[in-house]
Amino acid sequence: MFYMKRTLFALLAVAVAPAAFAQYILAVDSGVDRIIKLDAQTGAVVDDFFIVDAASTTTYDFNLPKDVDVVGNEIWVTDQSADAVFRFDHAGAYVGKITGGLDNIKGAAVVGNEYWVTNAGTANGAPGNSVVRFDLSGNNLGSFSTVGSLFDLMVVGNEVLATNITNFDIERYSLTGSLLGAFHASDGVTGIDFGQQMTTVGSNVWAAGFSLPAGLYGYNAAGVQTNYFDVGLALRGLTRLGNGLMLSTGGTRLLTIDPVTGASVDIVNATGRSFQYLTPFTPVPEPATMAVLALAAFLKRRKKNKA
Repeated sequence: MFYMKRTLFALLAVAVAPAAFAQYILAVDSGVDRIIKLDAQTGAVVDDFFIVDAASTTTYDFNLPKDVDVVGNEIWVTDQSADAVFRFDHAGAYVGKITGGLDNIKGAAVVGNEYWVTNAGTANGAPGNSVVRFDLSGNNLGSFSTVGSLFDLMVVGNEVLATNITNFDIERYSLTGSLLGAFHASDGVTGIDFGQQMTTVGSNVWAAGFSLPAGLYGYNAAGVQTNYFDVGLALRGLTRLGNGLMLSTGGTRLLTIDPVTGASVDIVNATGRSFQYLTPFTPVPEPATMAVLALAAFLKRRKKNKA
């Protein structure tokens, strides 16, 4: 009996171990106020109605959803106009919301055991240009001030990179919120202006440029610009697909961009859509489902060993 339990727990761990690459990508569409689910290899739409707006004052009402992040067993969505973070489980069911002390929020990121949100306004008791910190249960841990308005955050090693739309720089912060300097200093003319979401490929950093010169920007580990592609679009969201292409968003378009040639192909381009940020997502099965998967794997292996 002890052996069976130990084997079951081991198989359970294997059953829920993360894959080498995410299963899906979640995309925010503020035009129709919903979160859509995409194939992480190709970017193809898997579920165009994964999380739809409840338009409810008692639960959630999307006004301008901006960013989506996987926070443990939940999905958290920042809403720039609602001044709230809405929480859902991995099946897309509403769990709760974080309000108060937030105003004009955009990008966010999980930083260690914390969740950081960019903030620019002072309504609702919010601290102005800053990053507001929460624990992973949604409790406010305070904030740290920023020089200008940040739009996106991304953990790279033991630092956090941030796109600053006031000075046009991509900045470096420590894991405790101290400004370490510029990762890439822009002159606001020839380089990135109004950087939005970022992603990494190996040691390289890629960023979506929203204002002219808009497009896809690439940097090496030292912050030196190595690539720029003008795809004729002000870009917002950015992540990498399993097929090696970049997945990006801007206005009505959800598109792939070849990081070698700059060639772009639309996945969705439809009136009324307004695509924002993207995040990789591999859903965690419910405990009962995990137990069934582990037991099935155990019984299959046991039957094979007897054969």
